Amino acid sequence: MPRAAAVFALPHNFGNTTCYPNEQPITFRMKRILLALLLPGTLMIISFGSAQTPDANQEQKLLALVKVVQTQQAQIAGNQEKIDEKLTGLGETIRTARIFAERVGGKHKP
Repeated sequence: MPRAAAVFALPHNFGNTTCYPNEQPITFRMKRILLALLLPGTLMIISFGSAQTPDANQEQKLLALVKVVQTQQAQIAGNQEKIDEKLTGLGETIRTARIFAERVGGKHKP
């Protein structure tokens, strides 16, 4: 005996696969998509419109600061070379002192 098809209609005409009313699913979705596209676009345009353009005076200050930083970096590099030379000389002095300490028979290791 064939079974009767079951009807699972919800009251108030809501569909089973969507949360939107059956009368307006297309227009409601279109409005949501339009809102989702317009809202970020509007915020982006507002943020670009309120951005300040740099003055020539600000650019000159920035260039002056860049030159100061470059000179400081050159000084740091020169200082590092001097430090490396002194460390090399100190290492050689320590090596020589250990050689002489071994010849004399003194303690040279901690």
